[in-house]
Amino acid sequence: MRVILGVALVALLLGSCGNSDDQGELEILTGSPPAALTQLDLGEARLKSRHYMQWNLRVRSLARKSVQLKARLEEPVPSGVRVELTRAEPILGGTTADMRLALWTADEVGSFQGELVLYSDDLPGWSYRYRYSGTVVDRADEGRHLQVSPLGVDVGQSDWGEEHPFQVVLASVGTEAVTIRKWLYESPNRLKLEGVDAPVRIEPGEEWVLKGVLVAPRRSGAFREGLKIVSDADRSPERLLWFGGKVPANYALLPARLVIPGTYPDKEPRYRVKVTAREGLAPFRVARLSGHERFFEVESLGSPEPSAFRQLELRMRKDAPLGRHEIKVQLHLDPGGEILEWPIEVRIVGAIQPVPDSINFGRAKAGTPLSVKIRLVSFSGRPFEVKAVTARHGYFSAEPKRTGGGWEVEVRPAPNLKLKTPYRDLLEIETDDPDVPRVVVEAYLELVP
Repeated sequence: MRVILGVALVALLLGSCGNSDDQGELEILTGSPPAALTQLDLGEARLKSRHYMQWNLRVRSLARKSVQLKARLEEPVPSGVRVELTRAEPILGGTTADMRLALWTADEVGSFQGELVLYSDDLPGWSYRYRYSGTVVDRADEGRHLQVSPLGVDVGQSDWGEEHPFQVVLASVGTEAVTIRKWLYESPNRLKLEGVDAPVRIEPGEEWVLKGVLVAPRRSGAFREGLKIVSDADRSPERLLWFGGKVPANYALLPARLVIPGTYPDKEPRYRVKVTAREGLAPFRVARLSGHERFFEVESLGSPEPSAFRQLELRMRKDAPLGRHEIKVQLHLDPGGEILEWPIEVRIVGAIQPVPDSINFGRAKAGTPLSVKIRLVSFSGRPFEVKAVTARHGYFSAEPKRTGGGWEVEVRPAPNLKLKTPYRDLLEIETDDPDVPRVVVEAYLELVP
């Protein structure tokens, strides 16, 4: 028997135990937990049809760093009881994450109990505790009941076209026989099953072993194949199993994603990426880059001679547009012509900072009066003058004005714009500041009839 806990039962979850330090803590947002220890009753489970409780958790981090949530069982642990926390990716500070928690019943006849703890090595003063209990009995469930184990197969990393044998055990755990009527799957070339041409009848207390082979695709990346088992079982007559793995990429990028939380373009910072070929591949070279032109100059593509390892260096342009940007740099390799994608997330700031640091007029009807004021703030503390403001493509007009606290630039769409979409331009604000002679702001507009 499988029990899924909804929001009502999650509301029974225990409140946070222990005192977190000044690093922050985690909050469980699903439900309103009481302050006392919570009793989680797993109920009665059949010995040959173990069940588990499962529920979704939404967790918010109040920490100032990335936090990894984990789950463990306190000793002593009853035989067979185990816990699993899935989709538990690191939680960034100030964000929320959704994950799933499952707890399996014991595998021996009799009552069992214990404690389950949510915790994080990154927050040693924080924990979340539950008290669980249940009973295992040695008798069959009335009717036709099918138990499938495992519910999926993950072969992990695999070579192109590699074949992975597997076995899935189907057991009749009720008082009547179960008949498997159909096996539904999309690709017989990827999922090769044995003995499924005719219906399969499984008598009470007996098992039937499904044997098969999973064939990895001839391409890089994660893959999975689904198998639906259709039976005459009283509950859940259709079971969906997933088989999958991952074919490693031919080339690895380090870092796989570059995150720059804040940088000054006038300092021309440099950033590096390493490219490594998978073992057995021919040596390569990086012929060129694309997608970087507005933000970076290419300092080095490495040696022109082919190699299994490359280190590239990019230098930020002084006129890189301020604001937050998501960039996808393409690395064009030779020989073979393969193109790798390197995502970069960057926030570009300056000693003279525009507020806002980008303008998005969004969708607007032609002729609608639009304007946005940009305030220029100096973080150096010294006064400065705005000499000129120009739009690189002429799609916008800008008028700088001195204010009591500095400078303000009012931006409007150019009056001669037609119904052409979208309009994207860079506003270049020239100053007399020796360190920040130019501030660049991106502006966007889409005109509609």
